[in-house]
Amino acid sequence: AAILRANEVELPAKQAANEIVCGKRLSEALETGDEAVMRAALRTGRTFGAEHLDIFHRVQDEQQRLYKGMLSERLQEQLKGAIAKNDIQGLAAVFQVARRHAIGTLAVRTVEAALQVIEKARVSGELSRVRDMEAIAEELEWPEVLLK
Repeated sequence: AAILRANEVELPAKQAANEIVCGKRLSEALETGDEAVMRAALRTGRTFGAEHLDIFHRVQDEQQRLYKGMLSERLQEQLKGAIAKNDIQGLAAVFQVARRHAIGTLAVRTVEAALQVIEKARVSGELSRVRDMEAIAEELEWPEVLLK
């Protein structure tokens, strides 16, 4: 609260106090192992200019690791559902998020699943469905599944 009241004041002592408070909050967040708590502490650290602290970077690395793990688990669930429904749009969505967050193994598995879905439709003679899926892949800019 005192830090917020002195928000307009630029003093070395104020910055030192900000660093101490933010450092403590970041350390406590790291100890919790909770991604959301770490995210909140990082937001506070950014607000008060604590990005240069070593603890800030340690918390940021751990928060990103936890986030990526949670995201990967959710994407795997989405992948299973999309495969079960032969849902090319669902597969494309999983692929795009996996690629954006550099979850390479999941991106590769998603491409493989999409190719299987398209091939299954092709083998069963559902050519209009194949064309529809290829059009969706083109529209979503997903060339990895377009068979040349």
